[in-house]
Amino acid sequence: MGGNFTTIPQSISKRFRKKPDTGIFPIHFFTIVLNGEPFIRYHERMLADLTVPWHWHVVEGVAALKHDTAWSVAQGGRVPDEFHRQGRSVDGTSEYIDEVARRWPDRVTIYRKPVGEFWDGKREMVNAPLRAIMEPCLLWEIDSDELWTSKQVMAVYRAFRDNPKRTAARFWCRYFVGPDKIVSTRNTYGQYATEWLRAWRYRPGYFWARHEPPVLARRRIFPRGIEAVAPFTQDEMESIGAVFQHFAYATEAQLAFKEKYYGYADAVKMWRKLQQTKGAGLLRDYLKWVPDDAKFDDARNLDIKPLAIRNPDTGNWSFPDKPSNASPSIITIVQTDATKPGALPAYSPARILSPLIKALRFAASVPGRAATPATPTGKAPKLYLPDVTLVMIETRRHRLARMAIEDCLRHAEFGEVVICSDRFDELRFSGAAYVQIADFDSKLGVNEYLWYGLPALIKTPQALLIQWDSWIIDPAMWRDKFLSFDYIGAPWPWHKDGLNVGNSGFSLRSKRLMDFLVENRDRFPFTNHSEDDMLSRIYRRALEKEGNFLWAPERDAFDFAFEHIAVPKRHFGFHAAFNWPHVLDRDRLIERVEIAERDDYIRNSGKLDEIYNTAPWLKDRSRSRSPASVLLTE
Repeated sequence: MGGNFTTIPQSISKRFRKKPDTGIFPIHFFTIVLNGEPFIRYHERMLADLTVPWHWHVVEGVAALKHDTAWSVAQGGRVPDEFHRQGRSVDGTSEYIDEVARRWPDRVTIYRKPVGEFWDGKREMVNAPLRAIMEPCLLWEIDSDELWTSKQVMAVYRAFRDNPKRTAARFWCRYFVGPDKIVSTRNTYGQYATEWLRAWRYRPGYFWARHEPPVLARRRIFPRGIEAVAPFTQDEMESIGAVFQHFAYATEAQLAFKEKYYGYADAVKMWRKLQQTKGAGLLRDYLKWVPDDAKFDDARNLDIKPLAIRNPDTGNWSFPDKPSNASPSIITIVQTDATKPGALPAYSPARILSPLIKALRFAASVPGRAATPATPTGKAPKLYLPDVTLVMIETRRHRLARMAIEDCLRHAEFGEVVICSDRFDELRFSGAAYVQIADFDSKLGVNEYLWYGLPALIKTPQALLIQWDSWIIDPAMWRDKFLSFDYIGAPWPWHKDGLNVGNSGFSLRSKRLMDFLVENRDRFPFTNHSEDDMLSRIYRRALEKEGNFLWAPERDAFDFAFEHIAVPKRHFGFHAAFNWPHVLDRDRLIERVEIAERDDYIRNSGKLDEIYNTAPWLKDRSRSRSPASVLLTE
C-alpha cells in the first residue's frame, strides 16, 4: 500500500484490479472521519440498497492542522486530547466501523495511522484509499454527516454512465445549522456555487492535489483537477433529485469540536442561542464567522423532511422509515449524549443476508449501559433485563404481535427491543428499533432470516424471541441462571432421548450461538420449516461439541416456558395459541380470540380449533356463563 498507515483488512489491492468492461462500473465511496456519531450510522443502510457494485473506504483518525487546514491555527485551532484516544475516535465511531468492516469484509476497508499518530493533514487521509483502487470507477466523497438516499446515488450513477465525457459533479445541499434548521439561501454560506464537489470519474493513478477545495489531478507536475474539465453543475444534479442533506451544525458535539479544532470562538454558545429561535433569520446574527447574508429557516417551513431526526426530549437521533426521495426502509434509533465527547453510542448491526429481505440496517444501544427500554406509558417494570433484547418478527398478525409485546413489556425492561416487520402502524413502542423486511412467502423464509439475518441486529448477550402467540406470563419465575445457557425453550415431553429442550416460539438464545450459525452456515444450513427442530435436535450435538454451546436442562426449561403440557404450573413464559385459555382472563382471552376468528390463516390452519378444544365454551360465548379461565399471570 505504501505510506505509514494500516488498512483493515490487509492486502486489498487485488480486489480492485481492472475488470473487463461490462457496462457496469463500481462506485468507490470514501469517508474521512473522527467522532462521526450519530450520522456515520446512516450510510450503511443507504449502501445496502444500491444495485451496483460499491466499496466504502473509511479513513479514521485525527488530521493534524497542516496543509489545507493550516489556516485554522492562526485563529486558535488545536487538537484537544478530549476529542481523541491515541489518534482515534472517542464517541463509538471506531467500534462501529470495525463492526461494519466485519459485516462487509469485501465491501468496506478501514485506513488508520498507527496508534498514537495523527494523519499529516486531511490531504493524506483522502489519498490513502486511492493506491488500492485499481479500476476505473465513480469516486464519491461521503462525509459522515452528509446523507444521501440510494435513489439519489443511483440517479447520479446513471448520469455518469450515460454521459461518459463528464468528469465530476457539484451538488446543492440542505445545509443544517441545527437539528431542524436549514440555510435557506443559495450562493451564500453553506451553499456557494463553487462548493460541494462530491463525485468524480476516477482512473487509476489519479491523486488528490488538494482536499479543501478538492482537486483530483492526473499528473503531479502542474496538476489540474479533472473537475475543471467537464463537470455536472449543481442545477443539473438538482434536476435529477440529487440534493443531499448536510448535518454540519446539527449537534452540540459538532460545535464543540469546531470551536476548538477550527478556532471558532464561542461556537457552542452562539449555536445554543440559534436553537432557541423560531422561524427564519440571518445566520450571521448567531454564527459570527458567517461572512455574508445567508439566511436560515425551520425545515418544516421549507417543506423539507430531514433524513435524520432528533428527539428533543431524549436527544436520540433516528433515521425515518420513509424519507422523501428514498425507497421505504427502516427506522434506526441512535442513542447518544451529543454534548459529551467521551460518550459512547453504539449499535446493533445488520446487513443484506437473504434475497427475501431487501435491506437490513442497524439499531443502537449504548455499550456498558442499557438502552432506553420500550415500556408502555404508566406500566412499572417488574424485571430489569439489560443483557436481553426482546425480538418480534412478524409480517402477518400485526395486532396480535403488538399485544404479545405489550404483555412482555408489562413485566420487564429490556436492554433493547427489536421489531422486524413489513409495517409498523400497530407496532410502535417508545425506544424500540424497527427493521423493515419483506413479507415472507413461507415459514422457511422467516426461519432463514431468523438464523442468518437477525443475529446482526443483536447487540446484547442474549435475545428473547417471542411470537404473536407467546409472551411473558410470570416474571417471578425468571432465573438469572437462564442467562448462562446458550439456548432455552419449552421442553418437548414426547422426546425421551435427551434432546427435548427446544421450542423456539418463546425462546432465549445467546448472541454467541446466533453469530456462530451465521459464520458457519455452510456446515449448518437451514433446510426445513422447523427452526427449533433443526437447532435443538438435528444440530444440537454438533453445536455442543464444536462450539461448546450449552442447552438448558429440562428442569430449568420447564421453569422457563411451557407449550405441550396438560396442566401448566408456574412458568416464566409460554408458547402457542391453544394455551391462551390457561394464561388469560376471560376478557383478554375473548379479545384475542375475536381477532383470531377474523384471521384466515389462524382459522384455516386449525389453530382456532385448538383454542376451542382447550376452552369449548368459546364456541358459544354469547350463551356461556362459564367462569373465567385460570390466570397464571397475576
